[in-house]
Amino acid sequence: MANKRNTRGGGGAGGDMERCWFCGAERADVELLFNGQGGANICNKCIERGHTILMEAAGQMGEAAQKADAGFDRAKLLKPAQIKEFLDRYVIGQEASKRYISVAVYTTTNDCLTNTTAVMSKSTRATSLS
Repeated sequence: MANKRNTRGGGGAGGDMERCWFCGAERADVELLFNGQGGANICNKCIERGHTILMEAAGQMGEAAQKADAGFDRAKLLKPAQIKEFLDRYVIGQEASKRYISVAVYTTTNDCLTNTTAVMSKSTRATSLS
């Protein structure tokens, strides 16, 4: 059951009106008022504002990823054998460990680049849909 004595978010001195916990708008002033647990309410206007903020943040993340990816040439990504050669200069013995680490570093870096490209395309699609 929703608590009708909601005084948070500009609710005033505790009237019987249901209000949005974020902006304090009364039920009569908004199109929809969503009731959450414990009497927490949010209006459709605050949800729309939140959605806009999230989409802008996703667009900024996509732009940052594009800038970061633009300066990186995938052809310059070191192969596992090259990574192992580098480790050979600093680590004595531990041949199996150096091979495992070399492959793990290569795979992780390659996966990160692939996932960054996927995230950029998703954020670009989401931004263009809104």
